[in-house]
Amino acid sequence: MAPSPFAEPERIDAPVPGGVLGGGLWPAATASAPTVVAVHDLTANHLVWGHLAVALGGRLTLAAPDLRGRARSADLPGPGGLEHHADDVAAFVDAVTAGPVVLVGHGYGAWVAARVAGRPATRCAGLVLVDPVPDQAAPAPYPSSVDAAFGADLHRLGRTYPNRDAYLAGWATRPAFRSGVDRLTRRALLADLYGSGFLWRPMVDPELVTADAREVVTTRPDARAVAPQGVAVELLRPAVVAGTDHETLVLGDAGAGAVAAAIERVLAGPPEGAPEPDVATAD
Repeated sequence: MAPSPFAEPERIDAPVPGGVLGGGLWPAATASAPTVVAVHDLTANHLVWGHLAVALGGRLTLAAPDLRGRARSADLPGPGGLEHHADDVAAFVDAVTAGPVVLVGHGYGAWVAARVAGRPATRCAGLVLVDPVPDQAAPAPYPSSVDAAFGADLHRLGRTYPNRDAYLAGWATRPAFRSGVDRLTRRALLADLYGSGFLWRPMVDPELVTADAREVVTTRPDARAVAPQGVAVELLRPAVVAGTDHETLVLGDAGAGAVAAAIERVLAGPPEGAPEPDVATAD
């Protein structure tokens, strides 16, 4: 029987250039269950996938890394960039499973996951892109600058906080969290911090993360053009799940349920005789 998804995930480490990429593992109820590896957004950490672990309910194994320069991988040296992060995530996949894997990515992490999925050695069983940012295929205009794409998150990295509640208060002002922050979200947000007493700061390498943001905005990625040959792809945006936004597609029960359903669809594959779409959009 799988441990409760509300429990802390098992710690998992993957050797990568410069040290160890940290992350977490929520094991399935059976050892033969398929494996999902989920990649967080630009400034997040692996615990943002706690709601997805609950939604999967032990039917699948879920593993998630902290990207280089973030959280448990904050001490890893640069460089970052999409290709280096893809190298790291590929090593993490190898540390988790020898079998096929479904890759999931949120925001910036969607572009990292897509690069890993395109590598034949990954044995990708499906790819789920959760509101990739930035994206030329998005309904909104392409961001005109790094600040337009990631400004709120990048500004947060340079701040200090007198306590952890002050950090959470900033999140509570966002529309999706005005009704409160649940315990899984609280756990994920607080995992971003380190410090003591009256001095707390985000546990990231600001220079590495900012460079990642600049690179991806300049790259001008397009979700319509990332489908690896023979891999089922699902694209989710907030418009498909009532009451969600970019954050709560992951940090919320409704959004996580939609992500879990997308994972199940890519595992099932297209109906017999149906043509394979390049990207199946849910918006």
